[in-house]
Amino acid sequence: MKYTLSFCLLFFILSCKTEPKLESITITKNEVNEMVTFLASDELQGRHAGSEGIEKAASYIENQFKAYILKLIEINLKLIV
Repeated sequence: MKYTLSFCLLFFILSCKTEPKLESITITKNEVNEMVTFLASDELQGRHAGSEGIEKAASYIENQFKAYILKLIEINLKLIV
């Protein structure tokens, strides 16, 4: 009986714990269009391997990922704190 009561109490405590719901970021159609337009632009000179265009494209993509990751972290930190 003692173990059953302890188990039920432990189960109840653990089942009541809720995790904060993490938010996500929505990328709009316009944002995707801007990204694709830049990556397909003549400014990147076709993005051939070893070219300056491929380096610009890689840097752009890296910066986009960093920006969205920072936004996501900021949103979720506000929810947790």
